[in-house]
Amino acid sequence: MAIYSYDGTFMGLMSLIGFLEDKQINPVAICDKNDLVTDLFEEQEDIKTDEKRARELIGRIVDHICEPAFDRIVYGFLSQINGFEMAIFNYLHLGLTAGENVERLAGDRRVAPLRRLSLRVGREVHRLKGFVRFAQLADGVYYAQIRPDHDVLPLLAPHFVQRFADQHWVLHDLNRSRAAMYDTHQCEIVILAAADSLCFAENESHFRDSWRRYFQTIAIAERKNRRLQQQFMPRRYWPYLTEMAERVR
Repeated sequence: MAIYSYDGTFMGLMSLIGFLEDKQINPVAICDKNDLVTDLFEEQEDIKTDEKRARELIGRIVDHICEPAFDRIVYGFLSQINGFEMAIFNYLHLGLTAGENVERLAGDRRVAPLRRLSLRVGREVHRLKGFVRFAQLADGVYYAQIRPDHDVLPLLAPHFVQRFADQHWVLHDLNRSRAAMYDTHQCEIVILAAADSLCFAENESHFRDSWRRYFQTIAIAERKNRRLQQQFMPRRYWPYLTEMAERVR
């Protein structure tokens, strides 16, 4: 058995797993070739991306297992947590035999790891849909920064396209130097380094102050519960929340 690598893309991983299933190979490990640490004593093989094979596998997942299974695999991939590739492979290897029943095997060691990863990504997406705070720049574009644990831009972008369909906006993932950019017609994810300084619209500070006052006004002092607040609004998100930013300075 060998270690198999791919180009780091989702279609690359689907190509690799399709190859392994076709050849009935059970790998020692799967990894991004850019992260591969060479070892003279281990057999290694890099599998090139094959769009046709990848699409065939995706079709088998949707038709033979179920659409939610494909969503779970996408979420697992976007988790980018160490070992996610093998979690996806093990889930798929079972799922292509068990069919839709694989979703009922939550405690199975071949299913549980991917379920945990997808749930973590799903929770972060759910939180960020409510935590993202856009601010208007001098050129009229609305801009927001996030530092998510997972690569959630592809999952967040469609939500904001629907919510702010008539606005130009940028959602910037500072951890990965990438951003979802929308111009009222199309949304694309591009490489974008962090800006040293941002020039905000003249009235932006007024809107921020108004939001902070509103947040303070609706708070009930007698019912403050910092522990519960941090449970639903973790501190790692505070620097990018208008109403909480001053508390972490």
